[in-house]
Amino acid sequence: MRWWMMGLMIAGVIGCSGGDGLRTVKGKVTYDDTLIPEGNIMFTHSDKAVRPEMGQIKDGSYEIKVKDGKHKIEITASKMAPLPKGKVGAMGEKEMPAEYIPEKYNKKSDLSAEVGSSTPASLDFKVGSK
Repeated sequence: MRWWMMGLMIAGVIGCSGGDGLRTVKGKVTYDDTLIPEGNIMFTHSDKAVRPEMGQIKDGSYEIKVKDGKHKIEITASKMAPLPKGKVGAMGEKEMPAEYIPEKYNKKSDLSAEVGSSTPASLDFKVGSK
């Protein structure tokens, strides 16, 4: 068997998970049924020895490489918000970026996902203000 044929066979066995042991996961993230314009998504593996992986959300879409297994998902996004009346920033700003995704989807997240060979082509997350 030629070496390039062996390489193709190995690539076929590895598939989407790649040689680095990571699997590509992608999907859409909405807040109150609207695509999140910009934000971050973090996958934290249930095995604490596996480091968390963070990816960017852009125009409601993300793509990230993670290890197979159960993950806690954290989603963050901020937008400009007015400062309280009478307050200004260090440079005189009257508004500052503020997190608008509720804590139950980030700091105190109850979102989770199982990543593996049966993971759907698109792993979508719908979060909201309620």
